[in-house]
Amino acid sequence: MSRSVSLFLRMDRIIYAISKILDWISRIVLILLALSVFLDVVMRGIGRPLTGNVEVAEILLVVIVYFAVAYTHRQRGHIRVEILYNRFSPRTKDLLDSIIYTMATVVYGFMVWALASRFSSMVTSTGAGPLSPGALQIPISPLFALVALGLLVFCLELLLDLMKTMMRIRGRPLAMH
Repeated sequence: MSRSVSLFLRMDRIIYAISKILDWISRIVLILLALSVFLDVVMRGIGRPLTGNVEVAEILLVVIVYFAVAYTHRQRGHIRVEILYNRFSPRTKDLLDSIIYTMATVVYGFMVWALASRFSSMVTSTGAGPLSPGALQIPISPLFALVALGLLVFCLELLLDLMKTMMRIRGRPLAMH
């Protein structure tokens, strides 16, 4: 096995491990969200609703979605319209995939850069930054970092898929475990 293939496989394993960790965090947060909603319903039933539960739920939803996106991509869990795609030859599919992966990586990479930049400017400015509307007024600047992290790992997954696709186009497919 060549050194570049070995490096690629190591990167693939590392990115996969990070994707899995973020996905597990997402699952745990989903359980916490369900529990908080359940507790809020019970408390409303006895006339004592939880203050700020909507704010907390909104924040938890951000973590759930963006921490699961990379792993969902790895597992091919996103919706894909394949009515025409399935009629193409493997080479044509690879060419289309390479275009899609390139465009997606650029778009999501720009989003990561913009979110990280916004987070950085919020952190370096004086004050706590913007607060969530509502009773709790939770600082929302950390959400920018969390979304950027989730999308960064997603971009790395897209880059790996782009590299695999380019290797197939060149006639040197990579055997993955």
